[in-house]
Amino acid sequence: MTRLLALAVVLGLTSTALAQVDGSLGGGEYPAALATQDTPTGFGDNFSELNQAFGQLNANGSLNLLLTGNLEAGGNGLVLFIDGPAGGAISTGSGGSVVAGDGTTPDTRLEDFGVIGSIGGARSDDWGTDTDGGDGIMPTAGGSVLDPGFDPDYALELNIFDLDGGDGVVDYFINIIDLTVPNSDNQPNKDIFLGQHVLDSGSSVVQTYTRDSGATPSGTIEHAFNNTNAAGVNGYDGGTPPGPLGDPTTATTGLELTINGVFLDFADEVKVMAFITNGGGDFLANQFLGEDQGVAGDDNLGGPGIPGGDVLFDARVYPGNQFFTVTGASLPGDFEPDGDVDEDDLNMYVSRIDNPIASGDEKLDLDNDGDIDTDDRKLHVTNLLEWSNTGNGQSGKGTLLADFNRDGAVSLVDLNALGASFGINDGSALFSQGDASGDGNTSLVDLNAIGVGFGQNVFTAPSAPAVPEPASLVLLGLGGVALIRRRR
Repeated sequence: MTRLLALAVVLGLTSTALAQVDGSLGGGEYPAALATQDTPTGFGDNFSELNQAFGQLNANGSLNLLLTGNLEAGGNGLVLFIDGPAGGAISTGSGGSVVAGDGTTPDTRLEDFGVIGSIGGARSDDWGTDTDGGDGIMPTAGGSVLDPGFDPDYALELNIFDLDGGDGVVDYFINIIDLTVPNSDNQPNKDIFLGQHVLDSGSSVVQTYTRDSGATPSGTIEHAFNNTNAAGVNGYDGGTPPGPLGDPTTATTGLELTINGVFLDFADEVKVMAFITNGGGDFLANQFLGEDQGVAGDDNLGGPGIPGGDVLFDARVYPGNQFFTVTGASLPGDFEPDGDVDEDDLNMYVSRIDNPIASGDEKLDLDNDGDIDTDDRKLHVTNLLEWSNTGNGQSGKGTLLADFNRDGAVSLVDLNALGASFGINDGSALFSQGDASGDGNTSLVDLNAIGVGFGQNVFTAPSAPAVPEPASLVLLGLGGVALIRRRR
């Protein structure tokens, strides 16, 4: 993702308080709305509608998101396409390729628009080249066309059912679809059931997204859904279309989420496309939330051929972006904040690891497991800590555990840094002094980290430094220890 300048930090603005995940809009929880509905709902007033989107990225890399509105029980789906990590579902894009159209689009060239390939999901697969809902590929005339710059990695599918047959307790259910893999039997992450929770409970639940048939935890999602909205947009008037809009700003309840940074790969910005569909995913409502506009008063989009040609959805039919972008007052990992992610931020872990979380320190819990430990510090180094190399002019975020001088590589410079501070054992050692493990000390554990990473780098192009032979590396490590002992 392209790094954004933290303008709020530069201007001295303060961050919004962390949102309480309860399915309702509280005062001061979010900045201004990121998207507002412009079309009355074709799926029934206060049955299935999207009114506004609110969101923010926090210093720990997590995403807070609130979509106000309703979802009808019985199968209709609320779907979120999420673009955070690198890569995505787009299989075709850029250039002069042609997709089928119905004449409503003046130019059928893709240009910078993207086309989705084969994807899974009961309510997502029809956006791609596989429409039968099963594992086999049933191709369409082509995948749906998305706006330039939007390449989603995941889909969250949500629906509501009363499984107990009218006992008054209704649950909602969430599935996560990895849009970067095709819809086939050998892709265990194509469609994973995250879990369920009681609708309108006023409380949230935290659930872990586990990939590879449950073997790989890949982040947590906290969620709550308050489906009691009685305000917002009106129903679509087919007699005198589209009819009065209503007031989408009056809706204050709906689906609320906190997605932690591990799931999002600690992206600096996250783009979201939110829409409502039927249970099969092959008939779209007219409820989209885009940062520019929705579908501009159209009736339900329906299935393929209505109105964007032979594909389910064609972003070229609608002006502006059909997604909204979430950023934060500071960069993920910029705990101070001061506009960059450096050792000052990393050093905040010193004295806080394995101690009770004090008020205001929740942002250091990057894996959202309820404590601050060396796992969080490692995530900060490998995903967020900024590095810069004057030799090749490259820079980026996320480096190696033994890159003590933050130049994107592990070399003799880092060994010397450890050598100069070797033997600190009071818990006060800093990263720049050679504390790779995060235990606050400099010891053989850190020397071993240099041995593991020596000669490696995070550059985008081949690097000049040669990697020593294993035997030479052992001798190098022994020589470093001997040097340390002589200094003492």
